[in-house]
Amino acid sequence: MKKYIVSVLLTFLCASSMTAQSFYKTEGYCGDDTKWSFDGYTLAISNVNDKGQTVVIDNYNVEKSIAPWIKSKLDIRKVEIGTGITRIGSCAFANCQNLQEVVFSGTDLKEIGWGAFLNCSRLRNISMPVQLRIIETIAFANCNSLVSVTIPDQCRVGDQAFVSCDNLKSIEMSPTAIIGHHAFAREITLNNKVRHALYSGEIIRIPPYINADNSHEYGLSKSSVEKFSKGHVDINYDYKTSTVDSLTVTSTMTRNDLYALIIGNQNYRFASDVPYAIHDARVFGDYCKKVLGIPAGNIHIAEDATKQMIMEEEMEDWINGISDRDNKHLIVYYAGHGVPDVKNKNKAYILPTDVRGTNPKRGIALDDFYGKLGEFGFKQTSVFLDACFSGVNRSNEGVTEGLRAVEIEAEEGEIANNSMVVFSAAQGNETAQGYPEQGHGLFTYFLLQALKNTNGTITFGELSDHIKKNVSSQARELKMHKKQTPTTKPSENLSDTWRSIRF
Repeated sequence: MKKYIVSVLLTFLCASSMTAQSFYKTEGYCGDDTKWSFDGYTLAISNVNDKGQTVVIDNYNVEKSIAPWIKSKLDIRKVEIGTGITRIGSCAFANCQNLQEVVFSGTDLKEIGWGAFLNCSRLRNISMPVQLRIIETIAFANCNSLVSVTIPDQCRVGDQAFVSCDNLKSIEMSPTAIIGHHAFAREITLNNKVRHALYSGEIIRIPPYINADNSHEYGLSKSSVEKFSKGHVDINYDYKTSTVDSLTVTSTMTRNDLYALIIGNQNYRFASDVPYAIHDARVFGDYCKKVLGIPAGNIHIAEDATKQMIMEEEMEDWINGISDRDNKHLIVYYAGHGVPDVKNKNKAYILPTDVRGTNPKRGIALDDFYGKLGEFGFKQTSVFLDACFSGVNRSNEGVTEGLRAVEIEAEEGEIANNSMVVFSAAQGNETAQGYPEQGHGLFTYFLLQALKNTNGTITFGELSDHIKKNVSSQARELKMHKKQTPTTKPSENLSDTWRSIRF
């Protein structure tokens, strides 16, 4: 009788198990031409597009639109992301608490979405692809089993991306990475209030803008950063070591009359990236301080600046806050995209990082940019533009993704009669090229070289000649074999005297 009862129970349990298992989906789609399948241990996601196009994993959330594998309560231990997949959507694997490992078959992944691996408390191993460019907010929050993290080149890490990863022991950040606020902090509750505790483990590499004084802003302890800094005097920017990146002699003068606004726009939301632009901006900032003798408080660097940042925060707030401007000299440096407006006589526009290249009117017209700088009334304004306005970027790609790289001759911006000299990287229909061997824009490299060779005492005429001669010559030797001719344009009141001006 007992054997009969046991037999009946086993039959019932097996039938129930089969019914439950048949209810759960073990394959399906998680995006257009993005297919997933589960074998009982590994969730494999693949690109099934028959035209060879890249695909993405859909965005989800933890309440309404739940990922199908989570909805089916699959016991996922491993995730394999196939080739041709460029983005992991928001909350795609959130709350997969048994997930231990994520493996990438290719290097196509560029973005990890908001909360993508939120609360994956057993995730121990994930090797970030080298082409990864964005890790969004709380992407890995509460991944308590992660012991090490490596952030690749030029990757933008969102605020609190790794918050409360309490067992992190080692962090390696490319010097070209952009780290968000409290990215590596731990959240703790004290007196019923959430506080941020700081990461205190090993740091293998770190971006140069993070130091002991500001480390807390990134969730890093002062002691960890100081320990790293002791053995790392020179900055490694992850590109081939450039001959202009290290300075052996620094200025003994303090130039309180000089101010520098520096903008490096590298990572665009709606356009192709500008290689080395942030690196260019940071090194130019070092030169302003160490070669030209500008006090640190007189230097303002903006990275990946939006239109609001440029027009309001930098120009209206920072520049406008400088007193006694008629006795001061302003230096403005910009590395990033410029675009022509083909619907308006190819008028030239500076492209902020939040503006589409297909809608340049939402950018900053070069005429308006020069005009605004002139209105501030500085005794002297020097503008350096490592940008072109032909619609093609440093890598010979169209500024707007999906459009052909056709060079268009843009109209040069008009300079008002306000003691201004503009150094531009290229003529209207040329490309401002990158210099991969040196990890800089071609124009910026020879600008820095001239400043280094002369300790900043060079005249504007000599500087113009040096840049034009060397950029024009080197451009023909680069892979693209394209012509690039830097230009120097003074305002009318300086047409006869600009060559003798010095910083």
